[in-house]
Amino acid sequence: MELLGVILCGGLSSRLGQNKALLKLRGSTTLLKDTWELLGSVTPSRILATREPEPYLEYPYILDAGPRIGPAGAILTALNYAAANGFAAILAVACDMPFLNVAMLLRLVEAFNLSLPTQLETVWCAKTTQYLQHLTAIYRIQARPYFVQRIENKVYALQKMIPNSLQKRVYYTAQEAHYFHNINTQENLSQALQILQSAN
Repeated sequence: MELLGVILCGGLSSRLGQNKALLKLRGSTTLLKDTWELLGSVTPSRILATREPEPYLEYPYILDAGPRIGPAGAILTALNYAAANGFAAILAVACDMPFLNVAMLLRLVEAFNLSLPTQLETVWCAKTTQYLQHLTAIYRIQARPYFVQRIENKVYALQKMIPNSLQKRVYYTAQEAHYFHNINTQENLSQALQILQSAN
């Protein structure tokens, strides 16, 4: 089943004070370009989900035209687009994870391919804390009614969208947690730069 890769880049980046998708941590390439190429090694079908397409016009995008309710609205928009265009599911990835790699995405896709049709979300889960990485997950198009119902009830947190019983969890270790490091604040950015510097 072909996946639609979706990069979520609709946030305001208000805590960081600059557009995190356009950060350049590795030479001249942006985080967005790195993520775009990363997704391309997993699925040829890719798109951005954004509310403000102006900075991203070189990429195909879908416009999240709903109320500003965070990534839940963008994922629902992407699921609707995927359903209308013959995709079985979306592989959602945040635009601000500089250490996510192909191996981790392929493990997620493999788990999705082995999941039951009733498992609507294939999601990374920390072994020790059970923390779920909903911004690096695969959602079947059949998950749409859950998003619609929650959003209609003004519930916008991703962790409350899909019931636990309908999830396929893929476990990662404490040593793998850095793959999910995201950049929301200046402190997060400093930490990412330190990790990159120590790796060189």
